[in-house]
Amino acid sequence: MKKFVFSLDSLRRYRQTLFDQEQAKLQTLLYELRKLEDRRTLLLAEVEQSRERIHSMLVVPVHQLTAMQAFQRFAGDEAKRFAENKAVLSGRIDQQRSALMLARRNVEALEKLK
Repeated sequence: MKKFVFSLDSLRRYRQTLFDQEQAKLQTLLYELRKLEDRRTLLLAEVEQSRERIHSMLVVPVHQLTAMQAFQRFAGDEAKRFAENKAVLSGRIDQQRSALMLARRNVEALEKLK
C-alpha cells in the first residue's frame, strides 16, 4: 500500500481556505448586524416623523391619536426585539471572531515553518 504523502504547502493552502471561510462567515454576520441597525434606525425615524406630524396638527382626530399610540407600542415591541436579536448576533460575532483568530493562528504557524 502506498504511503499518504502531503506537502506542508498543501496543508497551508487548506488552512488558508478554512481561514477564508471563517472570514466570510464573520463578514456575513457583520452585514446582518448592519442591516438590523439600519432597520432599527429607520423605525426610530418613522416614530419621530409620526410624532412631528401629530404635533404639527392644530386639531388631532381621535382615530389618529389611537393609531399613533398603536404604532408607538409596535415600535417599542420592535425595539425590544431588535435589542434581543442584536444581543444574540453580537454573541455569534464574538464566537466567529474567536474561530477566525484560531484559523489565523493555524495559518501563521505554518507560515513560520516555511
